Amino acid sequence: MHVMYEMTSEERYKPSPLFKKMIDDKQLNRKTGKGFYTNGK
Repeated sequence: MHVMYEMTSEERYKPSPLFKKMIDDKQLNRKTGKGFYTNGK
C-alpha cells in the first residue's frame, strides 16, 4: 500500500499508522495467527 502512496502522493493511499505498526510487529494474520483477527490453529 505504501508503494501506491509513494507513486501518487494521494492521501487516500497513505497506510494508517496502525497498519504500519502491525506489519512492523510481524502481525500478518494468516501467516502468524495474529493480526486484526485471531486465527486459532
